[in-house]
Amino acid sequence: MGQVKIALHSVYRQSDIAAPSRLEFLRQCAAADRWQKHELVADADDADAVLITEAWRHFDRPFYASIRHAEVVRRYPDRVAVYCDSDIPCSLLPGFYPSITKWTFDPSTQVASPYFTPLMSRFERLQAVAAPRLLYSFRGTARNSTCRRRLLSLRHPRGSVQDVGADWARATADRPAMEREYLRSLTDAKFVLCPRGKGASSFRIFEAMAVGRVPVVISDAWVEPPGLDWTTSSIRVAEADVLQLPLLLEAAEPRWESLAAAAERAYRDLFSTSALFGWIGDQLERLFEPGRSAFPTMRPRARTLAAEVGEEARVLGRALRAWLTG
Repeated sequence: MGQVKIALHSVYRQSDIAAPSRLEFLRQCAAADRWQKHELVADADDADAVLITEAWRHFDRPFYASIRHAEVVRRYPDRVAVYCDSDIPCSLLPGFYPSITKWTFDPSTQVASPYFTPLMSRFERLQAVAAPRLLYSFRGTARNSTCRRRLLSLRHPRGSVQDVGADWARATADRPAMEREYLRSLTDAKFVLCPRGKGASSFRIFEAMAVGRVPVVISDAWVEPPGLDWTTSSIRVAEADVLQLPLLLEAAEPRWESLAAAAERAYRDLFSTSALFGWIGDQLERLFEPGRSAFPTMRPRARTLAAEVGEEARVLGRALRAWLTG
């Protein structure tokens, strides 16, 4: 693969973004890039690829209008990509989609990706205990998917499943303690259960890899990011087989150390803050290979459009119910 010159761009005012800016985070990744293969450039005119670093549904309704009508998209339709971490993405541009589903995934224009977030750095610095005492663990809310609710039925003397969905009020008041408990749940288990939430992906997959634990992916729709052999660094379990997890993980336990080592190595070499810019450049080179025609950005596909409309209806429904119940 050759070098790709990459310009990073956001169509939003940074003052409107409450969460840490992906734009600034990816600039930091470029500065820390250990591979030094691809180049960050300041001007889109000099770039082989322009990456719009933020596309979140709650910033921009309907259907990412600010992005679709942005000047950078009009000027460079054949080299603009987007990072979109919406749980139900509406794919209007080629780019990186953590929660793209296998039913809507088009490898010619989309990359199944990890999450581009500065929050991952805290896991990279975490020192995991050498001998975790638990076989598996899950700590999180169980209310946002059926397979998560099924986890509550699991029983094993070395298993820990904790539904903390009712603790959001405490999370605001005592966030450091909640975070310590969550980090402990990751490092104290050999296998980290990573069920899908509202979206097909889960932050836990990459958090587990970062601390040298084996992610157990429970999501029928999830598409694996390219660049590694997921069969040697994770375990994939069908959503219908959740209740079989104790037996499945007991059978896999003799291999947990090799799986965990492969997961940590893959994370360090591909998805860590010192490697992510290189991985992004490799994927952009594939998306914008010579001879590729401009992607038709203005016409959302029927499937993703229907999914986005459905998600909008669910958001409005939840808001209406909250208002009616006071």
